Amino acid sequence: MKEIEMITYMSEGKVRPYRFRLVAEDQSLLVVNIDRILFAEENKREGIIKYRCECIINENKRIIDIYFNKFQTKWYLNVKLA
Repeated sequence: MKEIEMITYMSEGKVRPYRFRLVAEDQSLLVVNIDRILFAEENKREGIIKYRCECIINENKRIIDIYFNKFQTKWYLNVKLA
């Protein structure tokens, strides 16, 4: 998993991811908007919220998993499908 910078918004008292930035393989910065959140699930014991999201990266629609660690207040990315 890769740590990312995230812009979020609050909805009904819950944090929702909106846009994130990461360093691409060529060391350039890539900004990605999240089109749709497919689902969110929380592991209260570990303090992690998993969001499965749909977004467009380099003109390709992708399904990604984004994790928010509430204890560390950090966001992580795991790309699932091409």
